[in-house]
Amino acid sequence: AMDLGWHGDTDTAAAVSWLASRPDVDARRVAVVGLSMGGEEALGAAANDPRIRAVVAEGVSGRGVVADEDLVLPDHPGRWMNIAQTWIQQHLTALLADAEPPRGLRNAVVAIAPRRVLLITGGAAGGGEVSAGGRLRAASPASVTLWQVPDAPHTGGLTARPRHWEARVIAFLDQALRP
Repeated sequence: AMDLGWHGDTDTAAAVSWLASRPDVDARRVAVVGLSMGGEEALGAAANDPRIRAVVAEGVSGRGVVADEDLVLPDHPGRWMNIAQTWIQQHLTALLADAEPPRGLRNAVVAIAPRRVLLITGGAAGGGEVSAGGRLRAASPASVTLWQVPDAPHTGGLTARPRHWEARVIAFLDQALRP
């Protein structure tokens, strides 16, 4: 379950508790930034923890649960094989690790609303994270902003466009964390 990132929400909750206990931190202005699985964990954590006021997630595509199978390849001819494989993996992992699977990312972004989410995707249109980002935005269009960095590889937005990435993320956080 740890390899799939199923328990990262509790790690993030502990980090938020630590931040909230610090006198130099405004607990009303806590956001989470995560890349790849870290972005998926950030979304899951925010869905479960209202103390997280905003999320920046780059390179997300799914949490290894059946609920996320249609985010990347909804029309792929082998889709049912992927769903069957994920179903087996999800249930065996839950059984062997005594772990409940996390909620899917679509359900997470809906649960986060009205708090704000910035999804950053790399790669060309039609790529896995671009597809997932579009479907996640469609699940909660009022609270999810999608930024595609076409010349960036997976989690490479900051490297591909450092000034744009910094400006975009800071502007998003400034707006999302306004008191």
